[in-house]
Amino acid sequence: MSPKKKTSRRTRGATATATRKRRMNKASRKKTAKRAARASTKETVRSAAKKPKGATRIIVFACSWYPSIAADNAGVVGLEYSADVRILTLACAGRLTPSLVLDAFGAGAAGVLVAACKPELCHHVNGSSICERTVAETRELAELLGIGAERVLLETFDSEKGEPFVESVESFRKRVGKLKPFVVEQ
Repeated sequence: MSPKKKTSRRTRGATATATRKRRMNKASRKKTAKRAARASTKETVRSAAKKPKGATRIIVFACSWYPSIAADNAGVVGLEYSADVRILTLACAGRLTPSLVLDAFGAGAAGVLVAACKPELCHHVNGSSICERTVAETRELAELLGIGAERVLLETFDSEKGEPFVESVESFRKRVGKLKPFVVEQ
Protein backbone atom coordinates (compact mmCIF):
# COMPACT_ATOMS: atom_id res chain seq x y z
CA MET A 1 0.00 0.00 0.00
CA SER A 2 1.16 3.46 -0.76
CA PRO A 3 1.04 6.00 2.01
CA LYS A 4 -1.65 8.64 1.78
CA LYS A 5 -0.41 12.00 0.69
CA LYS A 6 -0.71 14.48 3.49
CA THR A 7 -2.16 17.87 2.79
CA SER A 8 -2.23 20.72 5.18
CA ARG A 9 -5.47 22.19 6.43
CA ARG A 10 -4.70 25.37 4.56
CA THR A 11 -4.46 23.50 1.23
CA ARG A 12 -7.67 21.56 1.86
CA GLY A 13 -9.49 24.80 2.73
CA ALA A 14 -8.24 26.53 -0.39
CA THR A 15 -9.33 23.61 -2.55
CA ALA A 16 -12.79 23.60 -0.99
CA THR A 17 -13.11 27.34 -1.54
CA ALA A 18 -12.05 27.02 -5.19
CA THR A 19 -14.58 24.22 -5.69
CA ARG A 20 -17.36 26.33 -4.17
CA LYS A 21 -16.45 29.23 -6.45
CA ARG A 22 -16.51 26.99 -9.51
CA ARG A 23 -19.94 25.67 -8.54
CA MET A 24 -21.24 29.19 -7.97
CA ASN A 25 -19.87 30.35 -11.33
CA LYS A 26 -21.47 27.37 -13.06
CA ALA A 27 -24.84 28.09 -11.42
CA SER A 28 -24.53 31.76 -12.32
CA ARG A 29 -23.75 30.89 -15.94
CA LYS A 30 -26.79 28.61 -16.09
CA LYS A 31 -29.05 31.38 -14.76
CA THR A 32 -27.64 33.84 -17.27
CA ALA A 33 -28.14 31.35 -20.11
CA LYS A 34 -31.76 30.76 -19.06
CA ARG A 35 -32.43 34.52 -18.97
CA ALA A 36 -30.89 34.92 -22.42
CA ALA A 37 -32.97 32.05 -23.80
CA ARG A 38 -36.18 33.58 -22.41
CA ALA A 39 -35.27 36.97 -23.87
CA SER A 40 -34.47 35.50 -27.29
CA THR A 41 -37.76 33.55 -27.30
CA LYS A 42 -39.72 36.71 -26.56
CA GLU A 43 -37.86 38.58 -29.29
CA THR A 44 -38.62 35.76 -31.72
CA VAL A 45 -42.32 35.96 -30.84
CA ARG A 46 -42.36 39.74 -31.23
CA SER A 47 -40.63 39.70 -34.60
CA ALA A 48 -42.90 36.90 -35.88
CA ALA A 49 -46.03 38.78 -34.79
CA LYS A 50 -45.17 41.98 -36.67
CA LYS A 51 -47.47 42.25 -39.63
CA PRO A 52 -47.79 44.23 -42.80
CA LYS A 53 -50.71 46.61 -43.03
CA GLY A 54 -54.01 44.86 -43.64
CA ALA A 55 -52.70 41.38 -42.82
CA THR A 56 -54.20 38.97 -40.30
CA ARG A 57 -51.07 37.65 -38.59
CA ILE A 58 -51.54 34.24 -36.97
CA ILE A 59 -48.88 32.78 -34.69
CA VAL A 60 -48.78 29.00 -34.35
CA PHE A 61 -46.94 27.62 -31.34
CA ALA A 62 -46.26 24.04 -32.42
CA CYS A 63 -44.91 21.13 -30.43
CA SER A 64 -41.73 19.76 -32.00
CA TRP A 65 -43.27 16.31 -32.42
CA TYR A 66 -46.52 15.63 -34.33
CA PRO A 67 -47.65 19.21 -35.13
CA SER A 68 -44.25 20.46 -36.23
CA ILE A 69 -43.61 17.36 -38.35
CA ALA A 70 -47.11 17.73 -39.83
CA ALA A 71 -46.28 21.33 -40.81
CA ASP A 72 -43.04 20.17 -42.44
CA ASN A 73 -44.82 17.35 -44.27
CA ALA A 74 -47.44 19.80 -45.56
CA GLY A 75 -44.63 21.74 -47.21
CA VAL A 76 -43.06 18.59 -48.62
CA VAL A 77 -46.36 17.50 -50.18
CA GLY A 78 -46.91 21.01 -51.55
CA LEU A 79 -49.88 22.04 -49.42
CA GLU A 80 -50.09 25.77 -48.89
CA TYR A 81 -51.44 28.01 -46.19
CA SER A 82 -51.50 31.77 -45.88
CA ALA A 83 -48.26 33.74 -45.78
CA ASP A 84 -49.69 35.54 -42.74
CA VAL A 85 -49.10 32.43 -40.61
CA ARG A 86 -45.88 32.12 -38.62
CA ILE A 87 -44.96 28.81 -36.98
CA LEU A 88 -42.82 28.87 -33.86
CA THR A 89 -41.65 25.46 -32.66
CA LEU A 90 -41.51 24.63 -28.97
CA ALA A 91 -39.71 21.62 -27.49
CA CYS A 92 -43.09 20.65 -26.06
CA ALA A 93 -46.43 22.46 -26.08
CA GLY A 94 -46.37 22.09 -22.30
CA ARG A 95 -43.56 24.68 -22.25
CA LEU A 96 -45.92 27.40 -23.49
CA THR A 97 -46.61 30.23 -21.06
CA PRO A 98 -49.42 32.79 -21.06
CA SER A 99 -46.83 35.56 -21.30
CA LEU A 100 -45.60 34.24 -24.68
CA VAL A 101 -49.13 34.25 -26.06
CA LEU A 102 -49.87 37.72 -24.69
CA ASP A 103 -46.53 38.99 -26.08
CA ALA A 104 -47.65 37.79 -29.50
CA PHE A 105 -50.87 39.79 -29.19
CA GLY A 106 -48.94 42.80 -27.90
CA ALA A 107 -46.69 42.66 -30.96
CA GLY A 108 -49.63 42.63 -33.37
CA ALA A 109 -50.81 39.04 -33.83
CA ALA A 110 -54.52 38.70 -34.56
CA GLY A 111 -54.71 35.13 -33.27
CA VAL A 112 -52.66 32.39 -31.65
CA LEU A 113 -53.06 28.72 -32.47
CA VAL A 114 -51.42 26.24 -30.14
CA ALA A 115 -50.70 22.95 -31.90
CA ALA A 116 -50.05 20.08 -29.49
CA CYS A 117 -49.92 16.30 -29.58
CA LYS A 118 -52.90 14.28 -28.40
CA PRO A 119 -52.51 13.70 -24.63
CA GLU A 120 -52.10 9.93 -25.01
CA LEU A 121 -49.34 10.43 -27.61
CA CYS A 122 -47.34 13.13 -25.81
CA HIS A 123 -43.63 12.32 -25.88
CA HIS A 124 -43.17 14.28 -22.67
CA VAL A 125 -45.90 12.28 -20.87
CA ASN A 126 -47.98 15.18 -19.48
CA GLY A 127 -47.00 18.07 -21.78
CA SER A 128 -50.36 18.13 -23.56
CA SER A 129 -52.35 18.23 -20.33
CA ILE A 130 -50.15 21.07 -19.04
CA CYS A 131 -50.73 22.85 -22.35
CA GLU A 132 -54.51 22.46 -22.03
CA ARG A 133 -54.45 24.15 -18.62
CA THR A 134 -52.16 26.91 -19.90
CA VAL A 135 -54.39 27.62 -22.90
CA ALA A 136 -57.50 27.70 -20.69
CA GLU A 137 -55.76 30.19 -18.38
CA THR A 138 -54.58 32.26 -21.35
CA ARG A 139 -58.07 32.36 -22.85
CA GLU A 140 -59.40 33.73 -19.55
CA LEU A 141 -56.66 36.37 -19.49
CA ALA A 142 -57.34 37.31 -23.12
CA GLU A 143 -61.02 37.76 -22.32
CA LEU A 144 -60.23 39.92 -19.29
CA LEU A 145 -57.83 42.07 -21.32
CA GLY A 146 -60.40 42.66 -24.06
CA ILE A 147 -58.56 40.61 -26.66
CA GLY A 148 -61.17 37.85 -26.76
CA ALA A 149 -60.90 34.18 -25.87
CA GLU A 150 -61.84 33.18 -29.43
CA ARG A 151 -58.44 34.45 -30.62
CA VAL A 152 -56.63 31.65 -28.75
CA LEU A 153 -57.18 28.09 -29.93
CA LEU A 154 -55.73 24.72 -28.95
CA GLU A 155 -55.63 21.99 -31.61
CA THR A 156 -54.27 18.52 -30.96
CA PHE A 157 -52.75 16.24 -33.60
CA ASP A 158 -52.28 12.50 -33.63
CA SER A 159 -50.48 12.08 -36.92
CA GLU A 160 -47.74 13.61 -38.98
CA LYS A 161 -50.01 14.18 -41.98
CA GLY A 162 -49.95 17.71 -43.34
CA GLU A 163 -53.59 17.97 -44.48
CA PRO A 164 -55.22 18.20 -41.01
CA PHE A 165 -52.61 20.75 -39.95
CA VAL A 166 -53.21 23.01 -42.95
CA GLU A 167 -57.00 22.70 -42.57
CA SER A 168 -56.81 23.70 -38.89
CA VAL A 169 -54.54 26.67 -39.56
CA GLU A 170 -56.59 27.96 -42.49
CA SER A 171 -59.97 27.59 -40.75
CA PHE A 172 -58.62 29.39 -37.68
CA ARG A 173 -57.14 32.17 -39.84
CA LYS A 174 -60.47 32.68 -41.63
CA ARG A 175 -62.38 32.70 -38.34
CA VAL A 176 -60.01 35.26 -36.79
CA GLY A 177 -60.12 37.35 -39.98
CA LYS A 178 -63.89 37.79 -39.52
CA LEU A 179 -63.47 39.12 -35.96
CA LYS A 180 -63.45 42.80 -35.19
CA PRO A 181 -59.88 44.13 -34.73
CA PHE A 182 -58.74 44.89 -31.21
CA VAL A 183 -56.43 47.65 -30.08
CA VAL A 184 -53.50 46.96 -27.78
CA GLU A 185 -52.52 49.96 -25.73
CA GLN A 186 -48.78 50.18 -25.24
